[in-house]
Amino acid sequence: MKKQRICIFLLCFLCMMVHQSQASDSWQMEMSVTGKQINGQYQGAVILGCNTNEKQIAAPPQAPLYSCTIRIIPVPEWQRSLSVDIQKKQEDYNYWIIAVNPTGNVFSNNSSHAKLSWDNSALELNQFEIREGWDPYGPIIIKDMAELTVMDVQGDSEQYYCIIRKY
Repeated sequence: MKKQRICIFLLCFLCMMVHQSQASDSWQMEMSVTGKQINGQYQGAVILGCNTNEKQIAAPPQAPLYSCTIRIIPVPEWQRSLSVDIQKKQEDYNYWIIAVNPTGNVFSNNSSHAKLSWDNSALELNQFEIREGWDPYGPIIIKDMAELTVMDVQGDSEQYYCIIRKY
């Protein structure tokens, strides 16, 4: 009888540990872009994260006039555009490719800039970084997203960044 109680206790304890581990693997972060204010779209946002249940939502169509855009490009489906990409946690890291257009279709002949921002209050130190391009091994632009909340994006066309969550 005593062995049964100990076994039941250990089983309950292990179940709680597994549940806590799965819960800590669940997170999401909104990234926003703000361009020059115009009489049209000048802000956009995407949501990326991890959960035991994957979720993808297609990006909405572009507004007729816009000064900036942001979208997630799912790998390897480079032709698709997402506004939400929740992935299952991987062994070493997860990554997302985002495309930011700081010029839009209003200022198409000139180089322009937009602000890429995120809420860092829930980010753990040294776990999130931004790299240049669509390669998770590209040059590091921001080594620790927990230390900053904004990044300036410049150019006359779409700029690509890799957001990495390390474990």
